This record gives sequence, C-alpha cells and structure tokens, in this order.
Amino acid sequence: MYTGNLFTDTLPPDEQPVIKQGWIRALLYFFAFLMVAFLFQAVSLYALAVATGQGVQALMESMETPEGAMNFTFIQFFGLLGTLLLTFLFRRYLDRGSLISLGFDIKGRLPDVLLGLGIGFGLIAIGFVLLVLLGSLQVTGVQFNPSAIIVYKVLLIMVALNEEISVRGYMLHNLMHSVNRYAALVISSLLFSVMHLLNPSFSLVSFVNIVLAGILLGVYYIHRQNLWFPIALHFAWNFFQGPVFGFEVSGINLPGFIQQQVNGNELITGGEFGFEGSVILSLLLLGAIYATNRLFAPTENAQKE
Repeated sequence: MYTGNLFTDTLPPDEQPVIKQGWIRALLYFFAFLMVAFLFQAVSLYALAVATGQGVQALMESMETPEGAMNFTFIQFFGLLGTLLLTFLFRRYLDRGSLISLGFDIKGRLPDVLLGLGIGFGLIAIGFVLLVLLGSLQVTGVQFNPSAIIVYKVLLIMVALNEEISVRGYMLHNLMHSVNRYAALVISSLLFSVMHLLNPSFSLVSFVNIVLAGILLGVYYIHRQNLWFPIALHFAWNFFQGPVFGFEVSGINLPGFIQQQVNGNELITGGEFGFEGSVILSLLLLGAIYATNRLFAPTENAQKE
C-alpha cells in the first residue's frame, strides 16, 4: 500500500498504478468528476437556498447578476473542493502518485503565466474589434462596478482551477500514458467540450470551438506538464470575454464593463452562446494553437538530446 507523502513525486519500485491503462483511469475519472461536480454543487445550492430563504429556482435565475454571482462563487468553491478531493483520491489510490506532480510547480513559470493571460486577453480583444469593424457589434454603454469585478475575478479563477485540474491535470496527464500526446490532447479536448453540452444555446460551432479551446489550453501541457499557463489562459479568456467585453461566457450572461449588442449572422457573432459560438473565434483559435505549439514544442535538437 502506498504510504508516501502526497506531495512527493517518487514512488517505490513496486508501487505502480492499480489500473495500468492510463486511458481507463482518465475515463473513470471523467464520469466520477461529473457525478462529484453535480453532487457538491447541488448540495451547496440547496444549503444556500435554505440559508437565504430563497427557492432553488430563484437562486439559479439570480446567478447572472453581480449580486447573484456571490452565490455562484460559493457554489463554485464547493465544486472546486470536490474536484480537489476526487483528484487526490484518484492520484493516491489509483495512480499511486502525488497531486502536486500533475503540474503545480510554480518556480520559473511567471513568464508563461503572463503569456497565458496575454493570449486569453488577445483572442477576445481581437474578436471584439473584428466584430465592431464588421458592423456586427455595437457598444451601447459602459458600466464600472468594482465590487462585481472582484467577485467575478474570484469566481472565474475558481472555474479555471476546477476545469484545468480535472481536464488537463488529470485526464490529459493520464491519457498521455496510453496514447500519443497529440491524440491524448484531442481526446481530452473532446471530453472538455462534452462537459459543456448542457450550457444554454449550445451549438455545433460552440462544440467545435470548445474542442479547439481545449487543444489550446492543453498544447502547453503536453510539452511542459505544468498547469499554470492553461490556468492563466482559461481565467483571462473567461474574464475578458464576460466581465470586461460583455459577451456571454459559454452561454451564461455575466454583465460586463462594456455593454454591447450583437446582430446579424450568428455564425459570425456567436449568438446567445457568446463569442465562443463564432467562426471568427475558430480561426483565431487555430492560429493560436499553431503558434503556441511552435513556441513550446521541443526542437529537433532537444529531442535528440
């Protein structure tokens, strides 16, 4: 039985994963993650309803307001706790590995974190400008709410941590033990998109774009096995998309600093799902994936060494 420290990377020679196939561990985790996420968030939602005296439906409908975002942050916090607990249990008792070795080493990662933040901002900002130039987006006003910005920052940091630990940290990590790293990247990105199937106004373009977003978030990981770049990118992507530029975030309305209205072909604007449903984003993501892979993939000389 594994008795080592959770935060150490070295295992005794006889301590191998209980299930040898990484793809099976990843698939088991995927279904367990869906159940745990539902359980922890449902229980916290019910507890919040009891504590506030509001109905569950009323709480759900208030999530898209700055005040309701506080409630959603509470629910996301418990969802993140559930993810950490699940990942800890899978790492310790199935993988026989440490949680920290999934890619939490922060030393020397600041430039990559800043790059991730920059890419997340850049993709949304470029898309916003292009939609304005095409006449598909009109700015109708601005509204600065400092307290709401802080709440949304905390909320979206937890969302990024939750999804990156589960998808890139555990699923992609284990898939890479079974198949080629690029195949693992595509499979994990498909699972990432499946996780969003129940989001409002989900479409085929949305599905494809979230797969592409998963590839962008994971292409760094397959080369560096570290989570801080994708966490930073994921946070910036959501934060600038919703609370700053005023788009829906995966179909969920988070009131933004910039108040805007889109019109015209939904293939261009993304419609009610937000910019993640736009073919413009598809092209931007393909370019970002190519550039990020070129930047972080080992060179031929490094591979020979």
